[in-house]
Amino acid sequence: MYDLFIKLFRDEAYSEKIQQIPYERIREYMEFMENSLKNMAVMGNSSKYFNDTLNVIIGDVDRLARMRISKKSLGAPAPAETYDSIILSIIDKVIEFYTYYLAGFLTIHNGNILVKTLDKIVYRGKMIGKNMTMYIEPRDALINYIYGKIELVIKPYYREVIQELRERESSKGT
Repeated sequence: MYDLFIKLFRDEAYSEKIQQIPYERIREYMEFMENSLKNMAVMGNSSKYFNDTLNVIIGDVDRLARMRISKKSLGAPAPAETYDSIILSIIDKVIEFYTYYLAGFLTIHNGNILVKTLDKIVYRGKMIGKNMTMYIEPRDALINYIYGKIELVIKPYYREVIQELRERESSKGT
């Protein structure tokens, strides 16, 4: 049964697009693992075999996850109805944030990033209201950006160029 992840990895490796991971297959796998744990108590010495199998599964899933994240970060489209769609959707936000950060497009002072809050956030134990402009640490900025709680303050010239690029890309798609 743990061949599921080898098959998923193989399918992923031979496709340019990110493949769908059906909910049913993951549910079957989880049921198999739960039943195996229950049976292990009855069988006695099977725990070494089960632990060895679990180590193989962890390695297979790790490789699959890394491949899917790599493909997504390189721009491969992901199916909407896949087991890990929430995680894959976050990758685009992380890449966008990291691109702006690494390229020097963000307004940064003493290592902190200037942001505008789009919703209430908790920062350093304090509630910060909506529409506040403030500097926050990159880690907190990333987390709040992923959740859509803040807007990054991009330097004016770069903001105009980015807007033009987005407009060009959206006109290509239509």
